[in-house]
Amino acid sequence: KIVEARKVLLRTSVQTHGTVRPRTSTTLIAEVPGIIKEVAPFTPAKKDSCTFRAGGFFRKDELLLKIEDLDLKTLKAEAEANLRRTELQLLQERELAKQAKIEWGDRDWQLASDLVKRIPQIQKVEAEAMAAQAKLNQATQDLGRSSVRAPFEGRILETMADVGQQVGAGAPAALARVYSLDAAEINFALGRSELKFLGFDDGIQETSKTKVEAEILNDENRVIHEGFLDRSEGIIDPRTRLTNLVVQVENCFANPFSNSNPSEPLSVGQFVKLILRGQEISAFVIPESAFDR
Repeated sequence: KIVEARKVLLRTSVQTHGTVRPRTSTTLIAEVPGIIKEVAPFTPAKKDSCTFRAGGFFRKDELLLKIEDLDLKTLKAEAEANLRRTELQLLQERELAKQAKIEWGDRDWQLASDLVKRIPQIQKVEAEAMAAQAKLNQATQDLGRSSVRAPFEGRILETMADVGQQVGAGAPAALARVYSLDAAEINFALGRSELKFLGFDDGIQETSKTKVEAEILNDENRVIHEGFLDRSEGIIDPRTRLTNLVVQVENCFANPFSNSNPSEPLSVGQFVKLILRGQEISAFVIPESAFDR
């Protein structure tokens, strides 16, 4: 039997494995010292409120924990009192300047020295008032920082502090390791020949035609998520001589706050199978039966 081989356009593909990690992760740090007063959930707890424990979910700007703020309130009150004193001094100096001009009488006021006009005195108190306002702003900001809020919608990987623990002022300031739920990265490695086969050029601006797409498969080899080859890390492993690469996948983590929660969410640290689909090439398709002996 003779079969005519026809030249067709086919998209290159490479199958590999990689490890899931969050695209955005951070360690929450206490910005003010003190003793932790409360952690989420607070009383009364909301139905879908966050829990300050490993695995707990949280919304952006949601309150995670409270640091005792009595000392911070005292500092703010003192800063405000100091500002009011300097404002009073400034009013007094301006009135004294008006009085000095009256006492100067009919003489030319322009001939009076700056000291007589009380210009240096006024400038001194104006500078003190600006400094007092800055200290009040700082004290207000520090008081707000006693309530630690979530920087993004995410999940807690690990907690490092709890109720009654001192943070800052010589004690460790780390509170928790958290990550964002918006996207994941899958890091893996390929050889130079495979990258060339896919049409990936490190450092070259990709277009929709040259972008390498990625499909993440489950144990039954069914596609559960789709992403794209985001970048090379610019590192070749000296042991394997392979290039480290990163695939980005959007909205693939479990998310109780989303209306489109994935049916098979990925987990941080999960080892997954993926197929990369790159450039189109011209090739002759020959059926497998033609290679039977």
